[in-house]
Amino acid sequence: MKLSALLICLGALLAATALTWSKMSARRSIKQVYEDVKSGREPRVGIYAMIIAPVSVVLILAGFYLALTWR
Repeated sequence: MKLSALLICLGALLAATALTWSKMSARRSIKQVYEDVKSGREPRVGIYAMIIAPVSVVLILAGFYLALTWR
């Protein structure tokens, strides 16, 4: 298996684990989530999803870059 395909698949799987149907419609900034946590309310977006989302995007973009540039 090529490294590019592996990175794309890994990024997609990580993104899929971070999604839940009940939280997909919540569009909140990091500041709003921080204020919710600080005030003791339950956060609408999990810390795991906030970390995994950019990581999965980077993995997918790196995979596409390698797929397009590698011979």
